[in-house]
Amino acid sequence: MGLLLEEDERLNDLFNDPSTVEYDGFERGWQDFVMYFYGIDANKMALLIIPTLRSLPCIDRAVMVRRYGGIGARQETMALK
Repeated sequence: MGLLLEEDERLNDLFNDPSTVEYDGFERGWQDFVMYFYGIDANKMALLIIPTLRSLPCIDRAVMVRRYGGIGARQETMALK
């Protein structure tokens, strides 16, 4: 859990510009860990955050869900490995 909390702080510092991408924390479940990023342009956000996320030690199991709008909008899922 310590590693996840350190990454949480680092991501807060890296992605805190609501005009491009804003990191909004995480939720931790029994076997999953979800990080939340928000912004205006899903594709632009992905270009900014994917290189950073690929450096995480758990990347072999990581996926990104890119949603183009609010709940119910079109979304794409991709593996980050």
